[in-house]
Amino acid sequence: MSGYLQVSTATANRDEAVQLAGSAVGAGLAAGAQVVGPVVSVFWHGGQYGEGEEWQVLLKTTERRYADLEAHLLENHPWGNPEVSAVPITTGSAGYLDWLDRTTKSLAAGALKHGCDLRSAVAGQATKDASQSLAGTD
Repeated sequence: MSGYLQVSTATANRDEAVQLAGSAVGAGLAAGAQVVGPVVSVFWHGGQYGEGEEWQVLLKTTERRYADLEAHLLENHPWGNPEVSAVPITTGSAGYLDWLDRTTKSLAAGALKHGCDLRSAVAGQATKDASQSLAGTD
């Protein structure tokens, strides 16, 4: 088991946020993501005070996967210097944290090793997890 993180970033619009979340989850760098927005952002940028609307992206991952997730977000983000920050998830339900750990570890390793599409692997694992949960074998 690893330490768990909630990683956040923001984009200018919903489409960019969904694309960034989908690419990170699809690559197995995060087990899941939520897109929230629009949110009001108040900030300093280039020495000037600013306010604007943004779409927040919250990704769930492990400390083990953080460096790769950060690199992916920075490489694929439309902004030159986006916020990418992480806060620890200090506690959570055992089943959820186990799923988060298994998803970021096994899906990325297995899919890359076998050259398969991670989105298909994620969908297959989610179906398997749901079936086991319903059958009480999780």
